[in-house]
Amino acid sequence: MAAPNTLARWEKFRQRERLTCEVVSPRDLMRMSVEEREDYNDLRLRVVAQDRVLKTPDLHRLEVMLADLLADQMEATSVAKHMLSVSGRSGMGKSTAVQALGRSYDRRWRRQQGRQDDVEFVPIVYVGVEPATTPKSLMQSLAAFFNLPQYDLAVTNRMTQSQIKRAVVETMERAGTRLVILDEVHNIRSNRQAGMEAATTMKMFTDEIDATFVIAGIDLDRVELFQGEMGVQLDGRRRSHDMLGYARPKPSDEADPWLLFLDWWEHDLPLLK
Repeated sequence: MAAPNTLARWEKFRQRERLTCEVVSPRDLMRMSVEEREDYNDLRLRVVAQDRVLKTPDLHRLEVMLADLLADQMEATSVAKHMLSVSGRSGMGKSTAVQALGRSYDRRWRRQQGRQDDVEFVPIVYVGVEPATTPKSLMQSLAAFFNLPQYDLAVTNRMTQSQIKRAVVETMERAGTRLVILDEVHNIRSNRQAGMEAATTMKMFTDEIDATFVIAGIDLDRVELFQGEMGVQLDGRRRSHDMLGYARPKPSDEADPWLLFLDWWEHDLPLLK
């Protein structure tokens, strides 16, 4: 599935349910007709190939951190809002984790308010930041998430950055947006003037919208976005979590996450009994 970086894709991502199938014995499999066995094995392959989110210690920690952050920011305040920052090297599951957090809260808030099928309610916005992002293109990506005709590229190219930002803020306010997820933020460069303006735009945007922000990217402690005067201010608002790999355990360490992962995979995959 493509990244859920438009409202239509996010809706599919939010509503998608995991496939399951009953696990049978090799004897029962051989008792099936050829067509039944083909259909069953096709279903097993689909179950194996689908996305999985493991309840890792990293994901648990992020859930706790985000819950604390949301609780801190529940009441209206003029104090600068903090953001949850998810960092780590490539392949650590940052995007998977923040998307899982977003889907969980989207479903929760819709259920709590009885708005499961309300297309006007958009509590979560998810955007993947493209390489060499400028302030205007950052706002265009946020506007494009809503996939509204007045925010298509031909229109926004004729608008100023401030006009697009104001349109995005007003749209999020009407939609009841409560969580904004910016993925791949290491693609915002600040060693050029456009990059420094992007950091400024990002800081001002977080001040203007009454929502909690989650940012994710590669080695965020070293990216240029958080350097310089404006970058330091933005950096001071981060509550950071670094995602690390899991090494194979020592024989004596029975509670190691690696063994828990193996046990989870064994029970989740539709392997023949």
